[in-house]
Amino acid sequence: MKEKRNIHELIVREEPHLLEILDPEQVTKFKELTNELRDTWTKKQMFRTKTEMEFSVLNDAKYPTNAAKYWQCVREQNTHMENLMRLSFDARKNDVEIKQKQKELEEEKDELKKELIQVEIDEKTYSKASMQLVAAHRMREVTEWSNFKKIYNDGTFDDKNVDTHQLLSYKKIMKNRKNTLTPGSSQPEVFNVLNGIYETNFVNLPDAHKQLVGKIGKENSLFFGGAKNNKMHKHNMLPPYVLNWFESIFKHYLEFNKISPYELHMNSIWINEMKAGEYNPIHIHQGTIYTGLSSVMILNLPKDMGPEFAREDVPMNGRLSIIGAAGGQFVKSDYSPNAEERDFYIFPYDMRHCVYPHTNLNAIRRTLAANMDVEYNPVSTRSAG
Repeated sequence: MKEKRNIHELIVREEPHLLEILDPEQVTKFKELTNELRDTWTKKQMFRTKTEMEFSVLNDAKYPTNAAKYWQCVREQNTHMENLMRLSFDARKNDVEIKQKQKELEEEKDELKKELIQVEIDEKTYSKASMQLVAAHRMREVTEWSNFKKIYNDGTFDDKNVDTHQLLSYKKIMKNRKNTLTPGSSQPEVFNVLNGIYETNFVNLPDAHKQLVGKIGKENSLFFGGAKNNKMHKHNMLPPYVLNWFESIFKHYLEFNKISPYELHMNSIWINEMKAGEYNPIHIHQGTIYTGLSSVMILNLPKDMGPEFAREDVPMNGRLSIIGAAGGQFVKSDYSPNAEERDFYIFPYDMRHCVYPHTNLNAIRRTLAANMDVEYNPVSTRSAG
């Protein structure tokens, strides 16, 4: 039986033709390296090693439970199995095409056409060897994922329905992400952590209704650093690096607008969940002092905000509207952004704004608001430059 994945003969046969693209001394060097190149081609890494599967894929940060690891093994194994089947079909087609070309070669009389057919045969023969190499590595991964499935399927979880384990696994994933955030973490990472903290700790979050004006059923606080009062007490549900991340973004805003010197104090962070018909009337913000920055982060934004009662070409359901203070006949002072999930809007405490109700009875609009007190000299910042 002819050895699979052997390209030695092809390399040797191709050597004379390399003179068309290489210098003679380079061809000589290529001939000297023939055995080494065949060895390199055969042992090159394709896909992941067993070590990479275990530490890069099945790590505790991504898959913190045996159930999560097992179901990821199922996904990985299935992917390689499906690709192996497609590769088998491609290889069969390639074999038929080689036979067709060999038949054409036998029947062809024109020498140039015969030469061209032989090139096509060699190319398809090389492709066959490459397919055999890929197939061997696909099968290696299928086998390795099977072994990992046996390791992690310890009988403590449902191995028939993937959904059964996911609530517990996702809670642990969010906890891991929260504990590994750094000041350099990206906004999407912070976004995911904030959603996770809210969803897994909702029952423990203080009610924020007393200090807010929203006509919203669920308004819950994640952080309050102001003075204790009859509306709210000090608390913190966020890890230090999340608070540091917010501070860094507020600092960027101030430095961009050439506000200095200043002192910052995080006042409050809370989450609003708006169902159909709920809304935030026009209002401004205030912290321990009257000067500061507020913000809105879009945590969940339904694609369907429900039917617009009029002017569907100008949709306003569920939209944030920021209302400027400038006047004049030709001033466009209001801003209603085309918000998307993960957007983060920052504006001064005294910037009036509101959120219009949406009409989708099955949708939830979730946003986070953060107030940062900014103590500064408003006169010194008015100078030009």
